[in-house]
Amino acid sequence: MFESLVGGTPTLLSLAMAVFLIIVFAKYVDIKKKAEKGFSILAGGGLFFLVAATFKYLEVWQEGLATSLPANTVLYGQYLFGLLGWLFVLIGACWITYELVAKK
Repeated sequence: MFESLVGGTPTLLSLAMAVFLIIVFAKYVDIKKKAEKGFSILAGGGLFFLVAATFKYLEVWQEGLATSLPANTVLYGQYLFGLLGWLFVLIGACWITYELVAKK
């Protein structure tokens, strides 16, 4: 699942799972309630990674849908939602850092 730990390239699905595990561990160590909004933004980034991963797996069924989908729908959907995922994760991480440092 986490290919990047063993030398491979991480997939969007493993990135989404890593983001969700971060949120679970933050709840476990009891810092999630100190930065609730930041973790909500981070969860949104994980959801965008999941949507991008579904576009990746839509490639498998593209042969059957080739007449109804434009040629680059899968590629552009994956790029768009992957970029939104990274943006939300970056904003969420900065927000969490700010809330944890500012609220002592």
